[in-house]
Amino acid sequence: MSRLIGVFGALLLVQVARAQLLPGFEIIHITEDEHFGEGGHLNNCGQVAYSIRFNFVFSTEEVFVYDNGEITQLTFDSFNDRLPKINDAGTITWTRRIGEPQYESEIAVWENGNFELLTDDDVWDSQPWINNLGHIVWSRFSGDACTDAEIFLYDGETITQITDNGLSNQEARINDNGMITATAYDFCVAPLQSEIFAYVNGETIQITSGQFQSGASSINNLGQITWSSNAPVTFVNDVHLWED
Repeated sequence: MSRLIGVFGALLLVQVARAQLLPGFEIIHITEDEHFGEGGHLNNCGQVAYSIRFNFVFSTEEVFVYDNGEITQLTFDSFNDRLPKINDAGTITWTRRIGEPQYESEIAVWENGNFELLTDDDVWDSQPWINNLGHIVWSRFSGDACTDAEIFLYDGETITQITDNGLSNQEARINDNGMITATAYDFCVAPLQSEIFAYVNGETIQITSGQFQSGASSINNLGQITWSSNAPVTFVNDVHLWED
């Protein structure tokens, strides 16, 4: 695996990419190897957290962080450490899957050089997201195919379940003001239905109504929310913005 950024590697690819970029920008290859890299997440300080799956074996996947040209491996274990998220303080959270076929998973946190497990139980905690206050949201899957996921919040002191709507709540995102957005899926209808929700000061706001398969929402510190939805039959995607 490359320890230095591949500025001079794959010259032809870089030349083609540069032709598609604005003047003054370039693509820097953080990883250039035969392994499977995924989940690159960038903070406002230029640090990138990502994971590498060696030889495509799930139990070998480890978490790395790129910082100003230096790459550091954070995990060295036999678990499936994957899809990390990093905030501006350099705190990183990720999903740590256990065993095969990995039906248990925990939320791990790396902060100030220290590792800890935020959850440690016989459930599937996954999809963590972190804000700049160190607050983390994630989905807990119960195994029920239709209503199998609830959103949990860690506010720096306590863990709270914030959904209980009989749906599969996933893809939670939290801003620095504590506002949360997530997608609630109903997998027991065909075709599947989903709606975008926001959680503000303990109250739930349903953002979408009657759209088809809304998902992949994102929220900023202004409280604006964006997401995409499919059009029935044609499955053409539209992108939406909610504000004020």
